[in-house]
Amino acid sequence: MNASDGTLPASVLTGRSEHLRRHLDDSPRAPSTLRARRPDPSAASRRLAVVLPCLVLCGCGGSPAPTPRPDPRIEQLPPAPASPATDRAALEALYQAAEGDNWRRNSGWLGPAPLAEWHGVETDEAGRVTTLVLSQNELKGTIPPELGELSSLRRLELSGHLGHLGGTIPPELGRLSNLEHLDLSGNGLTGPIPGELGQLANLRRLDLSSNGSPHGDEGLNGAIPPELGQLSNLEHLNLSHNHLTGAIPAELGQLSTLTEMNLAENLLSGPIPPELGRLANLRVLDLGIVGSPDFIGRLGHGNALSGPIPPALGQLVNLEYLNLAGNPLSGELPREFAQITGLSAVLPGGVCVPWGPPFDAWLPAVTVRTLSGVVPRCGRAPSHILAPERAALETLYRVTDGDNWRDNSGWLSIQPVVEWFGVSSADLSDPFSSHEDGIVRLLDLSGNRLSGSIPPEIAQLLNLSSLYLFENQLSGTIPAELGQLARLTSLDLSGNQLSGSIPPELGQLASLAGLGLAENRLSGTIPVELGRLGNLDFLDLSDNPLTGALPDSFLSLHLLSLDLSNTGVCAPADAAFDGWLGRVVLLQPDPFPRCSQ
Repeated sequence: MNASDGTLPASVLTGRSEHLRRHLDDSPRAPSTLRARRPDPSAASRRLAVVLPCLVLCGCGGSPAPTPRPDPRIEQLPPAPASPATDRAALEALYQAAEGDNWRRNSGWLGPAPLAEWHGVETDEAGRVTTLVLSQNELKGTIPPELGELSSLRRLELSGHLGHLGGTIPPELGRLSNLEHLDLSGNGLTGPIPGELGQLANLRRLDLSSNGSPHGDEGLNGAIPPELGQLSNLEHLNLSHNHLTGAIPAELGQLSTLTEMNLAENLLSGPIPPELGRLANLRVLDLGIVGSPDFIGRLGHGNALSGPIPPALGQLVNLEYLNLAGNPLSGELPREFAQITGLSAVLPGGVCVPWGPPFDAWLPAVTVRTLSGVVPRCGRAPSHILAPERAALETLYRVTDGDNWRDNSGWLSIQPVVEWFGVSSADLSDPFSSHEDGIVRLLDLSGNRLSGSIPPEIAQLLNLSSLYLFENQLSGTIPAELGQLARLTSLDLSGNQLSGSIPPELGQLASLAGLGLAENRLSGTIPVELGRLGNLDFLDLSDNPLTGALPDSFLSLHLLSLDLSNTGVCAPADAAFDGWLGRVVLLQPDPFPRCSQ
């Protein structure tokens, strides 16, 4: 939330780490293999494969959260002295400790002018310092303890000096009894968070995120001090992207005014404390990581919260964003979550959503997913969902001469359809997924001697993410109904005898990352609607009698590769397409043909 206008920025969904930038609706973008033959549908080679032991904790009606007791090791700091002269001395100490001569802006500093004329300083009528903002000002060195003498200070911002402003956070900052805003994010600070910060009774915003080195190592470490639970006016707490360890203190459940809590990208462990369910005003709770599973595996950094999701979190009816991704949490999503009607959530792969009420009505109205796909449902899907899928597959078998397929084992039997050859509930776009619900997500009958036409009933496979029918003898047109497969990420119909035009309805497949229609008899022009496929990485339309110019809508695509060889398609001869083609890997030997003026 911006301090100035109270709005919720998109950046809160991603934390402070700019390299972890993907939105809730992004699909993972991974390399693809073009038309690799594969005898078994579970094999890794794909032609265009785009690639939460503890008891269930009680709800909020349980015993009250413990009152934080002062740590005897933490000195209860006396109020700082009050004098413009001591303020001047404190600022001079900062200037010396943080190499003020080398700051980007240091006008007025150390001079005889009033403190209000020093860069980044504001004072009250008595000449006492109330604001000190020196963010992104090339501070180096350390934060001196003398800053704890600025007893009238309400706002302290020294953020944005990653790798330069280091050392530890002085516990003397706990003397700043009037402080409302403390931002030390994006620096090179190390060591523990001082428990003395829990004495800042007027603090509304605390941001200590993203400390350490530019390479992501070091940073603030040790446990989150339970004394932070005494900050009764705190609205924003961001401790993300550090090396904090241990459990999340239950005392944080006492922060009744808190609207945002971000503890993402640390090394926290243990269960999620159910006391967090008392944070009635909470709108953002981020305890996870953001990014593709492959990237996260390489990063090797993140929380390891375990056990089930406590039902008490379902009492957070004002919650708008929840991120638990990357934690080894497990079990069912508690029924209490169906009370949260405006939720966008990223859950870990070990959590499933039960079938039936209240979730069957709740899920379509909210945005709940894993990092790379749909959250699995618990157990096998009910018959009213599985029956239409079985009927669609039976139709496909009949109209494509299934009796003569190279392999039709299991087909038309009473076995679950995911045990039929080429049918699976796996999701190739999420290699870490584990689905046991029996829902069809993958259909791979490539190179299996299918003939006849593709039936429109295939659109009944509403959860299909990958469809591979390449290298068969399929004919007729591509059914426009394929545009109804909203979760499709990979579609390959190459190497058949399909004719007619490319249906513009394929432009409705917003999640599509790979599209292969090569080596068919498709004609006409490329539909403008394909330019709406914002997640498309790979497009292969080669070896088709297509004609005309690339649509201008393609300029908004971020393709990784494009193959239009052996077609009659050209690109407009203008600077916009010159730049666009220069960013795309063209899988064709000759320069891309340009349209004549």
